[in-house]
Amino acid sequence: MEKYDLSAWYDMTLKSEVFFEGIGLHTGEMCSVKVYPLEKGAGVRLRRVDVDNGDFGVLRPDLVVPGPLCTLLCNEYNVTVQTVEHLLAAIAGLGIVDVEIAVMGPEVPILDGSARPFVEAFLVAGMSEVEEREKGFERPHAVRQEDVTYEPAGYGVLHMRVAVAFDHPLIGEQVWAGEITPRIFIDEISGARTFILEKDLGPAQAAGMVKGASLERGILFGENGEVVNQEGLRFADEVVRHKVLDALGDLALAGGRVPWGRYDLVKPGHAANNALLREIVNKEVV
Repeated sequence: MEKYDLSAWYDMTLKSEVFFEGIGLHTGEMCSVKVYPLEKGAGVRLRRVDVDNGDFGVLRPDLVVPGPLCTLLCNEYNVTVQTVEHLLAAIAGLGIVDVEIAVMGPEVPILDGSARPFVEAFLVAGMSEVEEREKGFERPHAVRQEDVTYEPAGYGVLHMRVAVAFDHPLIGEQVWAGEITPRIFIDEISGARTFILEKDLGPAQAAGMVKGASLERGILFGENGEVVNQEGLRFADEVVRHKVLDALGDLALAGGRVPWGRYDLVKPGHAANNALLREIVNKEVV
């Protein structure tokens, strides 16, 4: 595997296409996705290839519509793709640009419930450094949407503070805060898995969600105060780290890049993240 400077942000392109296949978390259907390089300046694009009119174009926040416990995208032809956030976090977290995401099916595969399988595959496929991340993706004004806020912080700075609270003895109140670089994303964020409380699993499945859930695809916090997964947690605070991962994926809908700045997200969800991003991208670029 090649070595990269992961201590700072660079625009990286894939050297070859990468293929993923697996079960969709919410649909329970087998689906697949191929990510392949495009010409310089093409942006991060998405297309659903198993239906007509499946082109979504370059990622943007107004593609998001209300969805069940995930980020759901819908194009002008009412074609949808859901659960895109972990893949987008991997792309943004490595600084990958100019790729097309070709999805076969209604959902991006959940794999192990984290972004780690995507990250590992991209690193194995190889990346080429295009240039140091260009100036001009910082926004000039602070933005607040309920309990999530953004403040400009200067070129090259991506800092995030995320706080969560859940009624489970192994979760409780958790906070993760720090600057994010590709190295930190890989080591501290990408491996954090999606999760659900056992008391919420039955109602969610009765409502038609998480049909593809299993202990191989996420964390189950049991009703007796335990983690049901035999291997336990990857991090003591894996829940809040996964919320950081989700936020990065949601904020990457600004063309595949997370705007520079400082983010303070209290009990964030996909809808709140998207509302914040819409306000950020509506501000004039520095």
